[in-house]
Amino acid sequence: VDDVDAESEMVLAMSPKTAVALKTTNSFGLTVAAMLKESFPNLRIETAVQYGALSAQNPQGLAGGELVQLIATRAGGQDSGYCAYGEKQRSFPVVRSDSSYRQKKMAGTWGFVGRQPFAFVQMQGV
Repeated sequence: VDDVDAESEMVLAMSPKTAVALKTTNSFGLTVAAMLKESFPNLRIETAVQYGALSAQNPQGLAGGELVQLIATRAGGQDSGYCAYGEKQRSFPVVRSDSSYRQKKMAGTWGFVGRQPFAFVQMQGV
């Protein structure tokens, strides 16, 4: 069985603003980024503006403040989740009218399918 531990492959997702704060040096001369890398050697840090706080500069942000997510990519011997989709686009027959044509098109998405919900943790208001 593939248990989640400090050696597991993980992704730490956050806003670019929070990622910059990881590089701040404390009074002992250490950064949070260095301590994370030492404690979790297989940790990968990813950034996206959608994790940031809602502001005039970031209209896609979150009203509750900065969000940080820690995701274990594999748990229990299988992937924690995957991106899924249905048919890309489906076209229906062309319908003729007196002076026009009409055609209905359909498309659908699923988004992300999480298979191991315990492999995803988050903290808001960082």
